[in-house]
Amino acid sequence: ATPTSLPPALRKASGPDRIAACYYGFSSFDVSLGLSDGNPHQVALYFLDWDSTARQQRVDVLDAVSGTVLDTRTISGFNGGQYLVWTITGNVKFRITRLGGANAVLSGIFIGS
Repeated sequence: ATPTSLPPALRKASGPDRIAACYYGFSSFDVSLGLSDGNPHQVALYFLDWDSTARQQRVDVLDAVSGTVLDTRTISGFNGGQYLVWTITGNVKFRITRLGGANAVLSGIFIGS
């Protein structure tokens, strides 16, 4: 939904308004990220539970080639928005899995240079 003035929504790059954006899946979904320059990049995922305070989910970072789990974090109570940040090199896959609430959600992906 756009535009919105609610503070947890992501601010647009141009203009004063915000956008309520969301990737979602009932039980889980994957987001693949290929960083081919060989340099480390800071990657932040932004999570926002618009519907409630009951949503809980696990975020796994997997090596995109081998499927090896590189990191796992669990989040809950993110109705005000929450960032998770990693330093990533190469190709990874983020797996977002619903542990509680209606579905698994992701509201933004940010990649630093």
